[in-house]
Amino acid sequence: SVLTNSVPKLCSVQYGYADNRDGHQRTGIEFVNYCSSFVRIRWVDADGIARPSHIWTLAPGQDMFQSTTPGHVFVVSAVMQRGEDDLFGSNEDEAVLGAYRPKRSLSSGANHCVQIHDGDGNT
Repeated sequence: SVLTNSVPKLCSVQYGYADNRDGHQRTGIEFVNYCSSFVRIRWVDADGIARPSHIWTLAPGQDMFQSTTPGHVFVVSAVMQRGEDDLFGSNEDEAVLGAYRPKRSLSSGANHCVQIHDGDGNT
């Protein structure tokens, strides 16, 4: 379908974990948008709610770093612009690409890196 062909494909590449000094597990995630469209990142709490303060939109070529705790869930979606507003005043559609959840800490000290690419494989 047209929608499927225009939706970027989520690719998880390298990942690692870091601990903070007080012994509580912490890790960092870098999200990199290699797509030709905007993507949205949502941190989802234990109740399944994405709070407005934990929603970020990345432009094509933009990246962001987020500190988190293993087990937290991040949902990645493609944002597509429409020509006209809907009943709620929005001119955007979203398609969920996938979710990422760091599970554990490793001694490497590296951060997770989630790269989002266009579905045609071009970077």
